[in-house]
Amino acid sequence: MKNEKVSRESNRIANHKAALRWGGFVVALLTVQVLVGVYAIYLASGDPSVAALPNYYENALNWDEKVKAEAFSRELGWTLVLGAIEDGGTVGLQGKLTDKDGSPVSIASGTIELYHHARASEIDQIRLKPSSEGTFGIVGCLPTDGLWQVNGKFTNGDGTEFVDSRVLMVHSSNQRSTPQGG
Repeated sequence: MKNEKVSRESNRIANHKAALRWGGFVVALLTVQVLVGVYAIYLASGDPSVAALPNYYENALNWDEKVKAEAFSRELGWTLVLGAIEDGGTVGLQGKLTDKDGSPVSIASGTIELYHHARASEIDQIRLKPSSEGTFGIVGCLPTDGLWQVNGKFTNGDGTEFVDSRVLMVHSSNQRSTPQGG
């Protein structure tokens, strides 16, 4: 009887230890899952490289107008040549706007919108100075290498508007850039 009592007591202790061990294992797994979820939320909200474009919804609503403006710009036959320029360690943007005959288009006003593809929420809007030669240069506007989105809107003296959107690959160490679309 005494052996049976000791055996029952040791079984009870062993069962209690097993319950604590497996219960602790389940609690530990749930805790790890919660910590991973919190870390994922931190990464998603704290990293600027995963940000959506500002005014994304409004841009989507105005998509048809943008497509019409781009089609009108193509019909004009104007060409925008863009390239990166390196000056004293900083990289900038230079451009020239010409008509279908290759003559410069006078720029009465214009804006360039720039953002690095890895930092889409950090958009720079730059107003261009009027240029009768159809050229412009912006110093230091491309601080990092990589893919840059360049959206331009130009108006000549007659009020004709030209829009252009393209991706520019910048390699400051090699002092070259490659347009990816146009």
